[in-house]
Amino acid sequence: MSYEMLPSYVDELIAVDETDIAAAVTFMARKEKIIAEPGSCTTIAAIRKYGEKIGGKTVVAIISGGNIDEQLFYNLLAENKE
Repeated sequence: MSYEMLPSYVDELIAVDETDIAAAVTFMARKEKIIAEPGSCTTIAAIRKYGEKIGGKTVVAIISGGNIDEQLFYNLLAENKE
């Protein structure tokens, strides 16, 4: 989606940090049994971080691929013991 089109389709942009993303990767693996790449877990990180703010709204979360380095994946699981 081009930046010029955003105002027509998006209410607000929100940001998450690396810690939020790492926790989301771990959450998806442990709770949802999905190995998802960190880039796609930004949507899950945002939902987890801003759940109260976006609750009751229609939210689309696109989860893609398992394109994650094996060692990085294991490190994230070891560091985030939710």
